[in-house]
Amino acid sequence: MREYPNSIRLIYKLGGAYDSKKDFRSALVLYRKAAAQGYADAQFALGFMYDKGRGVPQNYGEALKWHREAAEQGDIVAQYFLAEKYFMGEGAPQDYGEASKWCRKLAEQGHAHSQFNLALMYSTGLGVRQDYVQAHMWVNLALAGPRLEAMPNVRDKAIKHRDSLTSLMSPAQVAEAHRLARICLQNDYKDCGIDRPRIARRDEGTPPPVKREVTATGTGFFVSESGHIVTNAHVVEHCFTVRSSLGGPISKVSVDEQSDLALYLASEKPKAFARLRGGRGARAGEPVTAVGFPLSGLLSSDPIVTTGIISALSGLRNDRRTIQITAAVQPGNSGGPLLGDNGSVVGVVVGKLNAMKVAQVIGDIPQNVNFAVSLGTLQSFLNANDVPYALDDNNATKSPADITAEASHYTMLLECLR
Repeated sequence: MREYPNSIRLIYKLGGAYDSKKDFRSALVLYRKAAAQGYADAQFALGFMYDKGRGVPQNYGEALKWHREAAEQGDIVAQYFLAEKYFMGEGAPQDYGEASKWCRKLAEQGHAHSQFNLALMYSTGLGVRQDYVQAHMWVNLALAGPRLEAMPNVRDKAIKHRDSLTSLMSPAQVAEAHRLARICLQNDYKDCGIDRPRIARRDEGTPPPVKREVTATGTGFFVSESGHIVTNAHVVEHCFTVRSSLGGPISKVSVDEQSDLALYLASEKPKAFARLRGGRGARAGEPVTAVGFPLSGLLSSDPIVTTGIISALSGLRNDRRTIQITAAVQPGNSGGPLLGDNGSVVGVVVGKLNAMKVAQVIGDIPQNVNFAVSLGTLQSFLNANDVPYALDDNNATKSPADITAEASHYTMLLECLR
């Protein structure tokens, strides 16, 4: 990183002070001045303002330009940001090749998390040629340093992934991966994996590419004109990739296991999207419509609709994150929209009570005890992820048929591939 005059640093810090006070316009003026002088921190900050639409109209192209300027100067935060953006396809075209390029730059600076991410890319062939030796080398490097100690969850995943790779590789391949990791450490991460005169041959046990299969299905729905998709976290749990029936690739943005919500982003803007209930909140006794794709492959391939009422404004043990409904749901309904009488979203269908387990306890089979994530929980999740959703304040009621016709344009079948 180059050195900058103190005057440029001062301009950037003053911009940061305005930024922290949410005076974004003043911050932008100062960030631009420092960025124009090539100050990498200011370039990243300016890109972030464009990315989030702070004090300026949201412009992903402009954000990407400034983030790249900072990254090419060696700014680690900007490099990590670019790697994530290109991998997820959020604020940038999804490009695994570009993602692996920036990930490697970080990995070669000893960034342990990026070393693990690069190992995952080599394991799956995303952005690079699938190579288990390279994958094993990078995960070994990630675990060799102390930096993952501060990230126990990532470290545990890295250890599990290393052990999984070992089980798929021949002893010669594992030995080669360890040899390359030692050379890489000796050379301070320069040209890692390039010196490979003794790489195990393909006929020594390199496994064929893994064939992914659909192991579970669920429902999702568009909640923004930008292409954000909501579903349940348990629908996408442990999925290698998620496929939408509306076509086009979708990428993961965020998962909140506590609220059982997940957010994805489509590569193309949707033709229609759901609006959330504005004005009055959901009420007990209010009629609701659940739309989804239950028992995919057995029932209709079109969205299936069930109706009922909101029977309680809290779930099990008065949990306000969920509401109780009588609309019938089946496996595959999870993640679908729960729509109020004006056709707007009042919740996200979660599932039904396990009737057999309850019957073993109380001696009777419960009827129509189903649940949905509450509207308040959904809004908090979307706000935390800066999703530009729309509200519907219209109190005019619609028929279930009209509600269904609208929902069919923004509701989709989701397939989990493992």
